[in-house]
Amino acid sequence: MQSTFDSNRFFPYRNRSFPNTMVVLRDDKCVVVLCGWAGSHPKHLKKYEDLIRQCIIRHAGKGERKDNASAGCDVVCLSKSLPVEYIFSPVAWPRTRWVKDMVIKELEEAVGGPEGRVPVLVCAFSNGGGFVVEQLFELMERYPENYGFLRSNIVGILFDSAPGYMTPQVASRVIEEVFPVPGIRRWSARMGQQCLGVIARLLDGKRGARYWKMMEDLDSCPICYLYSEDDPLCDAEKLYGLIVGKLNRGHAVDSVSWAVSGHCRHYAEHPVEYGRFVERFTSRVMAQLHPNKL
Repeated sequence: MQSTFDSNRFFPYRNRSFPNTMVVLRDDKCVVVLCGWAGSHPKHLKKYEDLIRQCIIRHAGKGERKDNASAGCDVVCLSKSLPVEYIFSPVAWPRTRWVKDMVIKELEEAVGGPEGRVPVLVCAFSNGGGFVVEQLFELMERYPENYGFLRSNIVGILFDSAPGYMTPQVASRVIEEVFPVPGIRRWSARMGQQCLGVIARLLDGKRGARYWKMMEDLDSCPICYLYSEDDPLCDAEKLYGLIVGKLNRGHAVDSVSWAVSGHCRHYAEHPVEYGRFVERFTSRVMAQLHPNKL
């Protein structure tokens, strides 16, 4: 089948300098946090773990080492998926508590605390993963004395089919994706989602706008966006505008879009291209550890 990759939507780094905050981080260990889509399980994220682990091992340490020391890089993968009921919660505290208990605790242990100096790569799939990124950065900003050190450890973020512009129609489509077989479970979930949507608008009518603004302002590290033009759950036009805005502000951004590709199925439908661009992004991210070699 002919490739549907649109080269006009591929934005090179154009020799931008990355934030020079990762110089002291180690290159013999890396932590990868994979934040899954709604309804995903660790087994669904295993192929992404394998791909990213291989890319990191190939490129870690290449900035200064002349031997094959990169093969000794220890890659720790943490695969997490925010529960569906928390994704649709009209209030933020269940998401905040879950991220604090299920992500940050393990992340702190994996990097060895403030003195660990271990680089962290975050991969977020759909808005289910995007909400985890949102809460992670909000906690780092709200409690800098406890979690602020993680900001300098995060060397890159890869978004797959995210962030998606939030609308009630998108929420309904998510329910159909999570419960593909029509029946009482889908009906109950849809009714619950509609009720929660009303409550959310009463409690916080600007939830979607605030989420999008946070994604627009996210600029503390390089970011890569992988998305498609026909994805009903991730508005390509909105995301394209977000990417262009970041580029115009000088943010370190990379982006790949396909004309036709399923939501969170880009790797399955375009494995060669997907792997190539993940490796490209990973190589640049790991090169940050040796900025004199960029």
